[in-house]
Amino acid sequence: AISFSQPLSGSYTIGGNSPDFTTLQEAANTLELNGVSGPVIFNIRPGVYMENGGNSTVLILDGVVAGLSETNRVTFQPDDAAGGNVDNIILLMHITNQSTGNPFLIQVKLDFISFKNITFQESDSSLHIVGSTFVRVSNSSFNPNVNEFSVEGCNFKGSAPYGTENGILFAAQPPIDVTIRGNTFSRLLYGIYKAGGITQGTLTIEENKFLAGWRTTSGSGNALGGQIQVTGQHLIIRKNLIDFEGSFNSGYRGIYIDIPSGTESIVIEQNTLRGSVRDGIYLWGFIGGFCDSVVIANNLININGSIGLSVA
Repeated sequence: AISFSQPLSGSYTIGGNSPDFTTLQEAANTLELNGVSGPVIFNIRPGVYMENGGNSTVLILDGVVAGLSETNRVTFQPDDAAGGNVDNIILLMHITNQSTGNPFLIQVKLDFISFKNITFQESDSSLHIVGSTFVRVSNSSFNPNVNEFSVEGCNFKGSAPYGTENGILFAAQPPIDVTIRGNTFSRLLYGIYKAGGITQGTLTIEENKFLAGWRTTSGSGNALGGQIQVTGQHLIIRKNLIDFEGSFNSGYRGIYIDIPSGTESIVIEQNTLRGSVRDGIYLWGFIGGFCDSVVIANNLININGSIGLSVA
């Protein structure tokens, strides 16, 4: 990698011939070391990117990055000049050791991070590891809530026929203002999953495809699985396709919304759900929670299951 003495600003290359950075983690380390003085774009050259043979995390975005802001965002995307596109920029998980393998392909603990037109993939021969996750977004000791995270135009390819658990997982303290748009999620237990507290600001999930999701059971026998399973202060879930055709064992839930106290608005509109799944759209007032405004409109629900729409 090239050594930089000044804050980063502008475009930089990752991978390929004579890059600015050989790996994604080298770029992330330089971010933390130097900070930024303007918007930063990391252009990734075509290739398969993995660490430790696919057993370790490819990219950890953590620490303190001086200058990072709504204006000075950091974006990871294909290098168009090198022929990069969503089909040939692959970040790969390939677990060969279940004892030491890391379940997280990407970890994001910084504000103002964007991923565009990248494939996150687990190989079909990868060994199953509990909690396997392509992108994990969580707080850290430096950052109590991740702010303005976005993913657009990416592919999330779970191992076949099943094995990968989470596409995007929001863990620990809730993020603030998230956009997930125009992505394809395939063969996942959970496409987008928020565990725990309510997402602050607006969580927008629109124009995505969720294909061939699967289901499983917990150790106590409870059914698990949901292609969109989230909470949020303001939720917009719009124009998504959720199709369980090709699932090896059908799905458990298509869209599942917990409604804890603090939920202010929910919009679920113009989504299409089809195939074999127990519940199509399911909203539940978590521990007596309620929402000020709920709009559920113009959704096409054509499923082979028990519940098309439930608000409880």
